[in-house]
Amino acid sequence: MGQGLTKREEEVVKWLREGKTSEAIGQIMGISPRTVEKHCEHIYEKLGVANRIGVFWHFVDRKGGGDGALALLGLAQMLGGLALGA
Repeated sequence: MGQGLTKREEEVVKWLREGKTSEAIGQIMGISPRTVEKHCEHIYEKLGVANRIGVFWHFVDRKGGGDGALALLGLAQMLGGLALGA
């Protein structure tokens, strides 16, 4: 993945791109949701994006849209969760 991300940050990005919430990522990784959010802050800064949606588009743009369908599915899941207050 590169971008100067740590292994833990890369793992968080993987789950973000699948539309997982901070709570779900924390459970998967065995860390608190607050720690996930702290990783997200570092990821956003390193990638030059403002939020989770920026993470999706950052990697879609870098790959020329190659996995855009997967990213859009994750984005739709995330936005569905946001709409429900997750």
